[in-house]
Amino acid sequence: MVKLEYRGTRGTDPSRTTPRAVGRTRGAGRTHAGEKARRVPQSFPQGRAGSSARTYIHAVGREQGWAARIALQRAACRIRQLWEGQDRDADGEPPDARRRASRSDRSAPADRRRPHRRDGARTRRVRGRTVGAIPRCARPADLRGCRAGVRQGQGEEGIQGGAAAGVRQRQRAVARPRRQASEGLSLFLGIDLGASNIRCVIARDDAPIPRIVARDERATPRTGPDDVVRAIGESARSALAIVKASVRELSGVGCSAPGPLDHLLGIVHEAPNMPGFVDFPLGPGLADALGLKAIYLDRDTVMAAVGEAVAGAARGARDFIYITISTGIGGAIVSGGRLLRGAANTAGEVGHFPVAFEGPRCGCGSYGCVESLAAGRFIAEAFGVDDAAVVFAAAEANDPRAQSIIARAEKALGNLAVGLANAISPALIVVGGSIAEHEPGHTLEPMRGAIAARAFKVAAAAVRIVPAALGRDVGMLGAVIYARERLAGRDEWFR
Repeated sequence: MVKLEYRGTRGTDPSRTTPRAVGRTRGAGRTHAGEKARRVPQSFPQGRAGSSARTYIHAVGREQGWAARIALQRAACRIRQLWEGQDRDADGEPPDARRRASRSDRSAPADRRRPHRRDGARTRRVRGRTVGAIPRCARPADLRGCRAGVRQGQGEEGIQGGAAAGVRQRQRAVARPRRQASEGLSLFLGIDLGASNIRCVIARDDAPIPRIVARDERATPRTGPDDVVRAIGESARSALAIVKASVRELSGVGCSAPGPLDHLLGIVHEAPNMPGFVDFPLGPGLADALGLKAIYLDRDTVMAAVGEAVAGAARGARDFIYITISTGIGGAIVSGGRLLRGAANTAGEVGHFPVAFEGPRCGCGSYGCVESLAAGRFIAEAFGVDDAAVVFAAAEANDPRAQSIIARAEKALGNLAVGLANAISPALIVVGGSIAEHEPGHTLEPMRGAIAARAFKVAAAAVRIVPAALGRDVGMLGAVIYARERLAGRDEWFR
């Protein structure tokens, strides 16, 4: 126990005496040798007792004395810091905050501090934020910056909203899986699997349209899906060899394939124009053939629609339909800014839209499908040749049989366009594919004429039919853009 009493010299005023610690232990009543060193600092104002009043600490008891001494020393140090305006240590963090966080209350030496805490880096980082929550250890300069932001029209709601947005952005960045290759590698492999040809490109990510630096093209085997997978692997390696790159240097791989298919599992349910493709795991098979963990697989028309929406003719459109007219006919529908998948992931298969009561049997097993009347494969079969280009050339030469086949195809495409315009009311119909590219007068023009003559007036006034901007490479470029958007996390609208 410590007892304080006033002791002074004879004849002095009791009000000017100095309190001393007195106890029953040895040394009580004596002035401690280190009293001058433990004197309360004189940087704060003097009390009412006068300028010569001083407080002394004397230990009475080993444990109690040291505890009292340390407590008074810390209190004196804290008072001096508050009076001089130094309410934070050199690290910019109050000592009591470090103790609450179970860290040492001793400041680290300047040469041993963490790099991001040196030379006011914390202050600069806080000042650089345009809007955000103020950290607990912010300095007065940071608070002045916050007040300046509020004066410029950023109210409390805006500050808190900005902080919440920053938290959401950080959470999204952390939650996203890192499947991309090392930073600086921008090579992508795009694969376009068709019934007639396999085409592979190596492209560099030059936004918005990737730049093709190598390509390989070969015929699609008709001997089964395993041979097709093997041919795709050889084609991809040949394209990589042109730029002297390996599979490990690829940032992503996308493959467009005929459907219907499951784009999440990589399984082709049925490809009518390709023998043996019935519930075939094309995605896992290609990954094994290329030595990769996974690739992105989707319908060829979906990847083409994504490519046209991001960097092609449908850029900025929220309601459009993509149609490909080639060996077969397919499509994809985007409504309200989102790709329509449907319950069975078959939405957009416009090639099997019935447009006639009779006609040749379609590859899907039905009759009257627009594909069975206007696709390149069936136009060639109807004329008894292997290439639809021969039929169009014969029609230009006034061959009556060829002209009849082409006229029937034009009518089927017109019926399809009218049905889509009335039922879905798109703002844009983008038409791609080799037949549409080489024969726009027999594809796009009949579709425009049919809509103008027979569709609802309001629907006809709202829709335009345009050719695909990415040309004959729309399938491969669409696959590259699809993989790039998936890796960048911009795939919510078409996943």
